[in-house]
Amino acid sequence: MVNGIQRKSERSPEEAAKLKSLRERYQREKPSISDLESAGAEFVTLGEVIFLRTIARDLKQERKRQNVSVEELAERVDLTADELDTIESGTVAALTFGVLCRIADAMGMRVVGTLVESAA
Repeated sequence: MVNGIQRKSERSPEEAAKLKSLRERYQREKPSISDLESAGAEFVTLGEVIFLRTIARDLKQERKRQNVSVEELAERVDLTADELDTIESGTVAALTFGVLCRIADAMGMRVVGTLVESAA
């Protein structure tokens, strides 16, 4: 069994020049982080994403445990069923701590975090 054999692509000089031109154009035109932030983009750490996705997963399990439909819960928190489904699936753009807390509250739950002293 042969694993990981890669061969250099054979490109014509015209193809190579075109690819080089495309790479250079992309490098010139790609937005910087500050450009994105000034346009309203927000960035979160991977840890925050994992935390929010974990809460979203737990809320979905609790909704199912309580035998509450997506439509019913969505109505309680003033969302559409599609929006709630997106949140429960962990789609990053839809996840905010505030929305997750509203969903938890609508099911009689609270999202609780703790602060502990870090090891020195």
